[in-house]
Amino acid sequence: MPTSLTPIRDICTTTNTLEVRAKITRKWYSRHLKTDALMSMDIILLDENDDHIHATIPIYLVDDFEHLTESKATTFRTSKWKENICKRL
Repeated sequence: MPTSLTPIRDICTTTNTLEVRAKITRKWYSRHLKTDALMSMDIILLDENDDHIHATIPIYLVDDFEHLTESKATTFRTSKWKENICKRL
């Protein structure tokens, strides 16, 4: 378990399990254009330093994160941050 929160700007340089506290500023669902099948849930996170990041939650995890609400702060703990999160908004 991490001992402190990781700022969004430091996620790319951290290789251990991370704990990030951020407000969800936007939440939406991505659907297949032809079949309308659910593909993922997407969220924009904003931390206390005003840093943003886009997160994509794959279809097999959507049920675990569907309770997340826009404008609410949430703490995320994971060791599975993907490399493409280093893109900044």
